[in-house]
Amino acid sequence: ANLKAAQREKEIELTWAPPAANESGTTPANVAGYNLYRRTGESVVKLNAEPLAQPRFIDRNFEFGANYQYTVRALSLLPGNAALSAAIESNESAPLAHTPKDTFPPAAPGPVTLASIGGIVSIFWPLNQETDVAGYNIYRAEDENTPPEKWVKLTPQLHRTASFRDDRVQVGKQYFYQVTAVDIYGNESARSTVVGETVNP
Repeated sequence: ANLKAAQREKEIELTWAPPAANESGTTPANVAGYNLYRRTGESVVKLNAEPLAQPRFIDRNFEFGANYQYTVRALSLLPGNAALSAAIESNESAPLAHTPKDTFPPAAPGPVTLASIGGIVSIFWPLNQETDVAGYNIYRAEDENTPPEKWVKLTPQLHRTASFRDDRVQVGKQYFYQVTAVDIYGNESARSTVVGETVNP
């Protein structure tokens, strides 16, 4: 009973409550282990290779956005037979529908470096290691203590490469920059550390 799913970035933790009694109403419940099943469309697979000793399983083989339905069955040993291979399964638990959603932002890009020549500020940073990063946003301010919501976003659309040229600047003026990474699900990272540069002619 009480099958639950806790979604994390790279795993789903399934937990449940052990049976309170046997089908006959006797206690304690004759539980030797558990089998966990996952349905995707018309396909049903058992997720555990060996019977689970505890009411818990970590599912790492999943896809964000897929529609899953989990059920668990308890295993009972036959009288006079201690072999789990001969154990019988209970009826299945109430199904748990779960669709993994990616709400986990990438890491902030960094280190960000700047260079200025010819009245242009060039911004560089290493590509993020996450495989689902779709692009980057670049933010600019004229005061490094400007509140985050008042920084100007220079990228109306996600910037795809790990460098950016800002030519809307004035020679001799100092500007400050921050970069964020955005994944394919729209999760935006924290901003990079603030870096500043004076525009050179």
